[in-house]
Amino acid sequence: MTSPLCPNAGEILQLIVPVYNEHENFPRLLAALESHIPRPFRALVVYDFEGDTTLPVARELAATRPWLELVHNTIGRGPANAIRAGFAAAGTGPALVVMADLSDDLSQVAEMLRLYRAGNKVVCASRYMKGGRQIGGPFLKRTLSRMAGLSLWHLARFPTHDATNNFRLYDAPLVNEMGIESEKGFEIALELTAKAFARGERITEIPTTWTDRTAGESRFRLWHWLPKYLRWYCYAMRAGWSRRGVPAKVIISGRNARRTILGTLNVTSGELVRTVRERCRADDVLVAVAALGAVRPGVPKLLIWDNAPPHHPRRVRDAAQDAGIALAFLPFRSPELMPLEELWRGLKQTVAANRCDDSLDELTARALAWLDAMPDAERHRRCGLQSSKFSWLPT
Repeated sequence: MTSPLCPNAGEILQLIVPVYNEHENFPRLLAALESHIPRPFRALVVYDFEGDTTLPVARELAATRPWLELVHNTIGRGPANAIRAGFAAAGTGPALVVMADLSDDLSQVAEMLRLYRAGNKVVCASRYMKGGRQIGGPFLKRTLSRMAGLSLWHLARFPTHDATNNFRLYDAPLVNEMGIESEKGFEIALELTAKAFARGERITEIPTTWTDRTAGESRFRLWHWLPKYLRWYCYAMRAGWSRRGVPAKVIISGRNARRTILGTLNVTSGELVRTVRERCRADDVLVAVAALGAVRPGVPKLLIWDNAPPHHPRRVRDAAQDAGIALAFLPFRSPELMPLEELWRGLKQTVAANRCDDSLDELTARALAWLDAMPDAERHRRCGLQSSKFSWLPT
């Protein structure tokens, strides 16, 4: 029978332990893991380079501990990349980030696992909620961390009082689905929790006691990493102020109703030849080309249009050639060179903007009436063809 404090098969607890010259702390860390972590579990010790002083100690201890595994971080140096490498190696189930400096209270892991199996996707160990404590550490770092956590809690309804503590248990598949953008510092905890918060995932917290390291050197670089923390702080704040709720269910046909007006304009007179279609695909463009060819069929025509995909199929070009229409294409992404864009802009502003018609057919009829009632000279003027700045007409 499975103990309530042990994960089910396929959900073995994965411990992600980034290290950097932790040879002094590592034996004591392993003793704490063996004393407090419910079995079975797997510890992934992530290192950046072969010269790390942790490696000789870790390899010796791993020889008698099959649950201890060394993972070489090849993503890039830094704690965030080390944690990213750990999640990549973790697979499925719960993953707990543990610092090798003995700052985390490992006696709380069993309760964190219980909360995870109760349906929470992120379980945060909080220094700043009732019952939590922080012992030691630089004053400025402690103050900024507390201010960030409590301000997000009160102003953005962030689900933990402690936004920056990395001692957290995550659902590994969720982390891999959300992705990790942090590359250097310990802001990764704030990033992952903020992303889960924005998605509406279940997040909870428990009080913890954090103790500053007594051996080894800290890798925390406050001023270097502060801008990265600010990025995810603002992200969490925006997520807290965004509107929440269940999206309304809207039954649709599976195909958006639309009408497309395909038009060609005579640049010398302002005459408009228009065709109404449901879409703007190659078949629809063929109809528009045929309509243009039917206007004074004995007169050669030059059709200048943009690089929309329906304009390029061979059958469209062949149909234009058969109708006596030569084709010329404007450069990619250059609507400012297309005079008709001004006519379409005026049509949308006058006929469609800030209005709701009873039917699409009614909207189409009003649009066509607006176009047909406009004199050729007015179309010519609206499209800017009478402007002294319009320079490509003579060519």
